[in-house]
Amino acid sequence: MMMTELETTKTMKKRISVRQPCEDDSIDAADYQRKFIAAVQQARESIKRGEVYTLEEIKKEIPSWIIR
Repeated sequence: MMMTELETTKTMKKRISVRQPCEDDSIDAADYQRKFIAAVQQARESIKRGEVYTLEEIKKEIPSWIIR
């Protein structure tokens, strides 16, 4: 079952604690889920601290990424 953006961190933690399976029920899949939840939490904290780029800022930088 795929997690949606609307699921809260609490809900995601609960799903793991009751061992709801993801696409496979291996240890690797459970480890991936824990790492995914940690990454989502870190991203949310970064957003709260204002550590984000606007779409306009990113568009301005794209030309500098092109290798000639």
